[in-house]
Order: sequence, then structure tokens, then C-alpha cells
Amino acid sequence: MITQALLHEWFEYDDGFLYWRKGRSNMKAGEKAGYVNKKGYQVVRINGQGYLAHRLIYLYFTGVMPQRVDHIFFPSNRIEHLREATSSANQWHRRMNRNNKSGVKGVCFNKRAQRFIANLGYQSKVIYVGCFPDLEAATYAITKARNQYHQAWADFGMGYQLPEEV
Repeated sequence: MITQALLHEWFEYDDGFLYWRKGRSNMKAGEKAGYVNKKGYQVVRINGQGYLAHRLIYLYFTGVMPQRVDHIFFPSNRIEHLREATSSANQWHRRMNRNNKSGVKGVCFNKRAQRFIANLGYQSKVIYVGCFPDLEAATYAITKARNQYHQAWADFGMGYQLPEEV
């Protein structure tokens, strides 16, 4: 089992990355640990088992390995950009789907009604926000609803770009 003590023994942390403290098989001391998988997540192999680096970093600092760790700004693994999450909260804070045609997360265009429909998920239910004549009104309504229901977890589908000051 991976523990905080083991991570401190094997790794050093610097600015969102883990570095090997000691050389091991084909890894040199001071070398960045892990690789980036096809989904963009950094993976570190320990004793033949792959672990998502953001989970290891969270454990490294907190001593806790939660079920979910959310990236406030993906793909940054800096500890200040990681937080423990429930499965629901992690879903609220995901990117807009690739097949979204309105350009606004939670808003779709109903061709038959010729109106924009806004919905969001909360506590395993779909919350109907409303039906709107234009995208601007639907965007305003869904943003207000996300702030009300999802609060700090609200993500408006614009991706996970880091803010300018970071």
C-alpha cells in the first residue's frame, strides 16, 4: 500500500511534479517521475502499478488518498490546484462535451421549438433551468443556476486554462 511516508521517501515534489529521490532500475535520481497518458493525465508507476500523479501528490501533502481528486485547473498537478471531490462534484467541474453545438455547457438548441433549452445535473437529477428565445438569455440562466447549485464547483465549459497570475 502506498503511504505518505513512502512517497516522501521515494519522491521530491516541485511545482506540480514528482521527482525520484533515488535511482531505481531505469530511473535516475532527480528525474521527473511518470509519463502523460492519452487523456492528458500524468501517471507514475510504483512497483509495477500505475497511479495518477495528482492522487499521489494529494496523498504526499495530506496523508489521505480520497476516491476522487479534482483539478481546479487541468492539467496542473500543483497542490494548490487539487481538491478532494465527490463523484458528483467532479462531474460538475468537467469540460463541455465535444459534441456541444451551442458553445455553452448545459445549453442545447431545440430545432422543433426554435428555442434554447438549459439543463444541469444535481444530486442525480436533471434540473430544467428553462427554455429561452436566444442563446444570451439561456447562457445567463445556466450561469446563474450553476452558481446556485454547483457553487465553487461550477465550471462553465470553457476548459481548464490557468489564470494569468499563476
